[in-house]
Amino acid sequence: MPVALLLAGMFAFAGCSTPTQPAAMVVAPQAVLPGSSGTVAVTVSGGDETSATGTSQISDEDFRQALEQSIRDSRVFAGIEERSDARYQLDAHIGMLSQPMMGFSMTVSIEVNYRITDLREGTVVFEENIDTEHTTSAGAAFAAVTRIRMATEGAARENIAQFLEAVSAAGLD
Repeated sequence: MPVALLLAGMFAFAGCSTPTQPAAMVVAPQAVLPGSSGTVAVTVSGGDETSATGTSQISDEDFRQALEQSIRDSRVFAGIEERSDARYQLDAHIGMLSQPMMGFSMTVSIEVNYRITDLREGTVVFEENIDTEHTTSAGAAFAAVTRIRMATEGAARENIAQFLEAVSAAGLD
């Protein structure tokens, strides 16, 4: 019986996982970055859905929403379009998401490969793997699953910010 009470207490302390929120992954615009006069279509792959018993994951759709809003806010492209109308195609692939199983401070790492293809020319004009991490301290949230979600969102947000800076520096027309 004491083991059952201990397990019940652990689950109550841990809570249930919740998916990442796109708004929490959007980069707060510091300034409008110099960018392209072309529009872009965005696709994301490699993400996972969050299950009730697992840790918070980043779905393709949530990352795409955060990436598109960050692009709009930073203005590194003239706008977001469907592929048939866009000048560029941005493919973002979440290759790795590393999360701790337990702990007080939670550090999450993410690696995303960004590839931009000029649809007029049919050539890859930008490709970069970006690795970032973010730590959420124990004081930020009581439940461990909340700290993991917050660290995951922070790592994704920092990854998108580094992408925006890199693509701005690339000087696409």
